[in-house]
Amino acid sequence: MSIISKFFKGSLLLSIAGVLVRLSGILVLIALARLLGSTQLGIYALVFQLVQSVTMFGRFGVDIALHRNGAKLYQTDAIATGRLLGVGSTLMALSFMLLTASVWVWRVPLAEHWLSNKEASQWFNYGALIIFTEGICIVVLTGLLSLHDFKSHSLATTTAALGRLLLSPVLAWRYSLPGDFIGFFLASLMQLGVAAVNFYYALKRHHIHLNWQNFWQESEEIARFGLPYYAGNVLIG
Repeated sequence: MSIISKFFKGSLLLSIAGVLVRLSGILVLIALARLLGSTQLGIYALVFQLVQSVTMFGRFGVDIALHRNGAKLYQTDAIATGRLLGVGSTLMALSFMLLTASVWVWRVPLAEHWLSNKEASQWFNYGALIIFTEGICIVVLTGLLSLHDFKSHSLATTTAALGRLLLSPVLAWRYSLPGDFIGFFLASLMQLGVAAVNFYYALKRHHIHLNWQNFWQESEEIARFGLPYYAGNVLIG
């Protein structure tokens, strides 16, 4: 397959998956608007926005560096690719773990000063859990894109979209707002499972073994490339 054909095929798969994710989000929101009261729907919207913002913030530009450098290396230098993915994945995973812990530790102040309802701190427990699973999903999905495995990436994101579409409304109907958050979490786990299995086979197919040699030097190179994009896009946004 030529580079141009591969580019268009990958773009098409990612576009279809993106449309399905957005469409499922709209349908889920319509269902939740009917199942939840205005107060619970508002809490869901705020927690969902928190999850989205934190998962964008927690990448620190590492994903950009992995996309660019991984695409250049994965077919020619398996050792360098393994080091890039090993170090980059570790940096992002540590970032999401730190942010997850921060949301959980500060759940009471968030509820008290943001929602003006100290009892709402329980919802940020769900938020922290979802941030962790979504963050680890991002780590694995970034690896798939770095190896140009667009099909597996699209399959994983579509799985999450369909999982949310099926699970969140049903569990919200049965258990109200906690059920919705549980559905979100289970859909993230489904996505993580599909992405992790495909990432494992992608690494095996390209004879790539994750390694952490020259960890600090590799981290510096990743930061040098990724942080300017991160500062110019994520932080300003």
